Amino acid sequence: MAMSFNFVFTAGEFNGSTLCVLGRNPIEKSDRELPVVGGTGAFRMARGFSISIIIFYDPAQNYAVLEFIVYVSYIEAF
Repeated sequence: MAMSFNFVFTAGEFNGSTLCVLGRNPIEKSDRELPVVGGTGAFRMARGFSISIIIFYDPAQNYAVLEFIVYVSYIEAF
């Protein structure tokens, strides 16, 4: 399964910036690593990876709580 999502920063130093995560999501694993493929604003041309950990999953309700740990390298352009 492919997964694509954006982290949108709405306050603080990175307000208005985003990080884009896109990659293969091996749903059979509880811990998953996905690449950070870019971003906007302060994170333009960002690279890195994220690790998602399932905290809670209810298959009957199709509801999950995930924790993301994200490591990012970016060029400070300002």
